[in-house]
Amino acid sequence: MHGITIIVLAAVYIISADVDTMELWHMRLGYMGEKGMTILSKKGCLGSSGTGKLDFCEHCVFRK
Repeated sequence: MHGITIIVLAAVYIISADVDTMELWHMRLGYMGEKGMTILSKKGCLGSSGTGKLDFCEHCVFRK
């Protein structure tokens, strides 16, 4: 009888409690810009979170 080995990898992101909802949506939406997030917020797609300025994002800088 042959055995089967299953390997599962998981990425875990630890978000600190001080991350505001705007930053959280920024990450969830693939680091979307403020303009696009404002449009989604006006359409009610981001729940009850308001829009605001995003802090410096290291991921966005490296992406460019």
